[in-house]
Amino acid sequence: PDADDTTRNTYLEYYSAGRLRRMAETFKGTKHADLFEALRLVMRLLSGENNGAGARLGLVSLGSFLFSDRAVSDIIDCQISNQHLLTAIRALSLTYDDKAKVYRSVDYKNLGPEELGSVYESLLELHPQINVPARRFSLATAGGNERKTTGSYYTPTSLINVLLDSTLDPVLEEAMKHGEDAILDLKICDPACGSGHFLIAAANRMAKALAFIRTGEEEPPPSAIQKAKRDVISHCIYGVDINPMAVELCKVNLWMESMDPGKPLSFLDHRIQVGNSLLGTTPKLMAEGIPDDAFKPIEGDDKK
Repeated sequence: PDADDTTRNTYLEYYSAGRLRRMAETFKGTKHADLFEALRLVMRLLSGENNGAGARLGLVSLGSFLFSDRAVSDIIDCQISNQHLLTAIRALSLTYDDKAKVYRSVDYKNLGPEELGSVYESLLELHPQINVPARRFSLATAGGNERKTTGSYYTPTSLINVLLDSTLDPVLEEAMKHGEDAILDLKICDPACGSGHFLIAAANRMAKALAFIRTGEEEPPPSAIQKAKRDVISHCIYGVDINPMAVELCKVNLWMESMDPGKPLSFLDHRIQVGNSLLGTTPKLMAEGIPDDAFKPIEGDDKK
């Protein structure tokens, strides 16, 4: 946010996602891989893996797994040609309007939790297939009823509002009587968070209440609500999901809601976790086997 005009223009003209979108609309691309290398450099600068070198492009380290090499470990050592990269960018940034018979740009800036939830449900039935010898990658549709067997369903807004009305609002009203710290001491955990729709809705309500306490205004200004929302997400919001893809989408959703230029995002990594909330286990624990102590009855257990 504090970059000078020269630095900002260098980033916009040679490294920005906007540049890739513009190129995808007009160029087919070549067999070279310079665009992918530039994109990979930006991701590493955002993740902080280059020790603050991002200042040369006006980028600050956001310190999040989302931008790290670990997030794309399967392809981090690969080269993606300009042609293939621009094809992917084109598919992500343009949608065809059947009525007008034209392509329109996808408005990611205003993409909300409901849209991300729809993306989440669609992706649940797709599985990446990597063929190393053939050097090919594809997304295959999973057979059967995987969504049903894993209980992976998107919770509609109407149901979320009912849940928040009856569970969060009474607690929030009581906390508001005791001030800002009482609100930030509240903890909201969704044990099957999916793409984060419930958590975002809860954070929005809490942020508005916190902004009201801070400003004394019934309708706080957007800047106050945004600051309060980031504080709420960094202090109060937690989530677990058995599906790693859902966890990543939830992080993206929370990131977009709490984004504050120049502020790190690493707090998301330990707040939204992959795990089985029904069994209380993590993928590592499941792989190593459930300890025998987990089956020992404790006081109050029905041994039958």
